[in-house]
Amino acid sequence: NDNKILYCSNLGDSKAILVRTMENEKGNIETKEIVSITDEHKCSNEKEAERIKSLGGIVFNGRLFGQLALSRCLGDFNLKPYGLTINPSFVKMEVYEGDYIIAASDGVWDVVSEDNVKDLIIEEISNGGNADTIGKKINKISLEKESNDNISCIVIKIW
Repeated sequence: NDNKILYCSNLGDSKAILVRTMENEKGNIETKEIVSITDEHKCSNEKEAERIKSLGGIVFNGRLFGQLALSRCLGDFNLKPYGLTINPSFVKMEVYEGDYIIAASDGVWDVVSEDNVKDLIIEEISNGGNADTIGKKINKISLEKESNDNISCIVIKIW
């Protein structure tokens, strides 16, 4: 059985995407699609804001009770009565050989777009790069773009 299943859970504002690559008729690698794996647990996420409001919580200034940008996280227990939860999101999905999973902190995603990552993957693969070099480049670009938050990135290639 060649089916590979990814199980992922997340909590907070780090994000993971899947970049599906394929070889075209000329033998060049190109992107087939970008798939969001995780939910961003921010109050600016409409689904999360609705969840908070349905529990009697309040979102104003884009923050839970005007204080916390996150809608789900560990800690900040004083905001639990206002809709904060520690319950993660879960996903189960098929992955295929040649897929790349990029999991990164919001310090990366604040300054690097999914399209930037897709283009970087194609460039690195074309130049003999691998998951390690892709991850290092994403972190380097985040630093060069002067991210104001923590920067962390993991790149996984599916075999």
